[in-house]
Amino acid sequence: MTKISNAAAIDKKDYPNGNKKKDIFAIEEFCADRQDFLTKILTDFEDHLTEKAGHFLGYHVNLDLNHLMDLSPLLRFHINNAGDPFKDSSFISVLDWFGQLWEIEKDECWGYVTNGGTEGNFQGLLLGRELLADGKLYTSRESHYSVFKAARMFRMDCIIIRTLTTGEIDCNDLREKLCLNKDKPAIINLNIGTTFKGGVDNLDLVIKTLEECGFSNDRFYIHCDAALSGLISPFLEQLLSLNVKGRLGLQQDVKCFDECSILERSPKDAGIESMLNEMSFVVVFERPPNPEFIKYWNLSCEGNMTHVIAMPHVTVKMLEDFVNDFVQERNIWYQCGQIQPPCLAKEIGTSNCCCSIHGKGGLQNGN
Repeated sequence: MTKISNAAAIDKKDYPNGNKKKDIFAIEEFCADRQDFLTKILTDFEDHLTEKAGHFLGYHVNLDLNHLMDLSPLLRFHINNAGDPFKDSSFISVLDWFGQLWEIEKDECWGYVTNGGTEGNFQGLLLGRELLADGKLYTSRESHYSVFKAARMFRMDCIIIRTLTTGEIDCNDLREKLCLNKDKPAIINLNIGTTFKGGVDNLDLVIKTLEECGFSNDRFYIHCDAALSGLISPFLEQLLSLNVKGRLGLQQDVKCFDECSILERSPKDAGIESMLNEMSFVVVFERPPNPEFIKYWNLSCEGNMTHVIAMPHVTVKMLEDFVNDFVQERNIWYQCGQIQPPCLAKEIGTSNCCCSIHGKGGLQNGN
């Protein structure tokens, strides 16, 4: 099978704006009216971002941010909280809101608002290392890169655990490695939505595994990286149905699960490999061989895989356009038979693989 990297010579259509914006935001050395020039730069940049937002599918970014316009008058103030937000602070309301969301009593939680997921992982793992100074860090190989970065920064002995095809941590492998290190406390990093597949680690099973391996409550610490699905999971039951608790804005965002089911079914009908985890809004596909296609749809790739994330800004029309474009272009990429679609049986399981060996592996036109 020809590797993806050898597909650069494939004939490709000229995707809109594929090459024409190389220097669109370059600042000219001289300008008669600097204010007018800067206004034009900002206007052009806004138009550029608006255009890209219409086909932004591959990253964990929500572009549905119109509600933030109501907050824009506050951006001219410096409202960063310094110190402990639970002591003489007016910034605790955000923490209270999340405490209520996850049904945590006020006297049972502490925290602060970070700049993003990476800092959140740093803080969570630092607390674990401070509590269990000689503990070993256990994390799945599909954890966010910031977890491994934190391990290096904090000089923690990091033990990487295998994952299932879903991206969920393999508790059998975790058990084996815990038993090999019973003399050291365990610091566990779990994922409430892995970065690429959206896999959700089974917290109850992990705790059961720790207990079966002889780790008492004072000898293990668990950090949950919930950057992807932490705001979604409280509104879900095991059947992906809505759990009515108010907070209508977030509940409306959960509509993405319906869109994901559509996004998973349509490509499979055309012989395109795909996988959707339970309680996830990330659909994994075979990687397109055309770099321009990947660039146009703002896809993130890993090996032979790519994925589409149904963030709140992603509409059904965007997904339909993507699938139609994918199917149409795929027929062109593989029509000569010189290269074949990649087999993803190892990455997403044989039941989800549609290659010529494990599935129908055909193209829409039957070629």
